[in-house]
Amino acid sequence: MRRAAKVDSTQAAIVARLREIGAAVEHLHTVGGGVPDLLVAARDRKGGYRTFLLECKTPGEKINKQQAEFIARWPGEIHVCYTPEDAVNAVISERPEARTGLILATANPGGQIVHDSGSRTADHD
Repeated sequence: MRRAAKVDSTQAAIVARLREIGAAVEHLHTVGGGVPDLLVAARDRKGGYRTFLLECKTPGEKINKQQAEFIARWPGEIHVCYTPEDAVNAVISERPEARTGLILATANPGGQIVHDSGSRTADHD
């Protein structure tokens, strides 16, 4: 039997802040299997939408093995955010190399995780 999904203490504040800036947010934290906590869509500068996954973490917390495995196989954009400001940075910047304070994780065709040069690392437990 699967245990109840844990909601990180930062998730409510992150969701509230994203919605304040007009992003659409859907909760995925109950899915399990390493799937990130949130599905986010936000307007880009061209008037379209960008959609990405967002993992909420408490400062100092690391991604776990299942999350690292999901990130490695997912071909799309994933961000690990520790604060509402991290989440806003993920939304407002369209260039991954300009994003700071978060981990941008995308899988290349070889499945290797590529990270931005932010101050946090993607070590996992």
